[in-house]
Formats: sequence, structure tokens, C-alpha cells
Amino acid sequence: DGVETLKQVKQIRPDVGVIMVTGFSVDELLKEALKNGSFSFLRKPFDMDLLLQAMDQCLQQSGKTAR
Repeated sequence: DGVETLKQVKQIRPDVGVIMVTGFSVDELLKEALKNGSFSFLRKPFDMDLLLQAMDQCLQQSGKTAR
């Protein structure tokens, strides 16, 4: 599942920013994803502007720029 994939990605690249996207509305899943290093969490259907905003914030936090 997505959280397990997140854990494996973070083991390989702990510094990578991960934004999780899900069609499920499970608060426990959200908590587990954030606990395991997800930068942000969006629920489907999501607004593309929210995704772009989350990406910009993630890049700014990591000291990178989107453009």
C-alpha cells in the first residue's frame, strides 16, 4: 500500500519530499503517513492548485525551488 511504499522510499532517500494522495478518507491512514515522513496528504478528488501549492511548500522546505 501507499504507506508501506512511503516507508521504503524514506529508507532509501530520507530527504525526499513525499505528498500522499488517496481516495480513502481514513484518519488513521493520514496519521500513519505523516508519522512516517509524508510532507502532505491530499484526498481525491483534489484541486490541482492544492497539489501545486503542496509541491511548492515541500520544495521550499527542502531548500529547492519549483521554477
